[in-house]
Amino acid sequence: MPEVIACHLVSGDHDFLLEVVIPDVATYEATVLIALLALPAIGVIRTSFAMRPMNPMVRYLSTAPASLSVAAGNRVAPASGSE
Repeated sequence: MPEVIACHLVSGDHDFLLEVVIPDVATYEATVLIALLALPAIGVIRTSFAMRPMNPMVRYLSTAPASLSVAAGNRVAPASGSE
């Protein structure tokens, strides 16, 4: 499937995380979802869509108090030029 750009084995409730690039939800349903559900090894599919990149948030977290960065679960490198 050319739409799948990465596949990750993950821990927790799910077995795999697929990264899929598609132009719209209709294409996802018509190609990716139908193709995956046709595979006998697939039992359940849970889908999440990226709404928008959060690059400004990375800059915000890098200048935020350390407690906020830890609570977010990320060690964020300082934004360039903020040292």
